[in-house]
Amino acid sequence: MIMNNIPGYLTAGDCELLHKFASGLNRKECTIIELGSLHGKSSSILAKAAPLASVFCIDPWYGNDSSVKGISEEKAKKLGWPVHGTRNTYEFFKENTKDCPNIIAMKTASPAGLQDLGLFDCDMVFLDAAHRNPSDRENIDFWLPRVKKGGIFAGHDYDDERFPDIVANVKYMSERLGKEVILTPGSLIWYFHV
Repeated sequence: MIMNNIPGYLTAGDCELLHKFASGLNRKECTIIELGSLHGKSSSILAKAAPLASVFCIDPWYGNDSSVKGISEEKAKKLGWPVHGTRNTYEFFKENTKDCPNIIAMKTASPAGLQDLGLFDCDMVFLDAAHRNPSDRENIDFWLPRVKKGGIFAGHDYDDERFPDIVANVKYMSERLGKEVILTPGSLIWYFHV
């Protein structure tokens, strides 16, 4: 099993799928972009599966409480979710990913904070940020043209009841790419081969 002890919202199936994607990109010339890194759970999985690749983790790390309201601490611990009082901070992320030298953390909002950086093409984008528009749609429009042919554009929390904007954005991407989304049983990750 690929899971780690960093608090986050990934299932075992999510972790396995991210590991599979990244391990196929374990080359020095490969670049993985993660939008919304929270405490580093998925960041660590991506970086350790592809230690030769560069993993850019982009998050504003606002410092807010990242626990889910209405969930008991006992249930959160059992699920591996952040418990009440777990702050979404850059410092906590850096501590959790200190054993991943190929992570380049960027404390900024995407895409607004990246407009002047002269960004590059990438092999994979993993979108797990705001879960709502206009932010997620802006990230799709900004990053999709930067994914190399044959690369992966993936995201988390494909759930029409809780996150209708994600489902709408997946439909938007499907129409734009002329491809069907790929969903995997046991995972909330959606993805396209670009």
